[in-house]
Amino acid sequence: DGTNLPVVLMGDFNVKPDDPWLEKISERLKSAAAARNNYEFTWSTYNPNRQIDYIFVPKTAEVLSYEVHKFRISDHRPVTAEIEL
Repeated sequence: DGTNLPVVLMGDFNVKPDDPWLEKISERLKSAAAARNNYEFTWSTYNPNRQIDYIFVPKTAEVLSYEVHKFRISDHRPVTAEIEL
């Protein structure tokens, strides 16, 4: 929290989007998925039923794209975002 540099935070958070745990992150960063209105499920690969993988970016960043990929390389679906700082 002590840096003035842009921060990108991403990974498997194991919580759904409405979990209070994400509120602290949302005070400083925004969800790339929400910025693109894309709420596709990321877990599990074979029967997706929840979003638990996230990419958070600076609130001033423009999210140019956000995608949940359908290929199977783990138990989670890969997530990518293109952003402009």
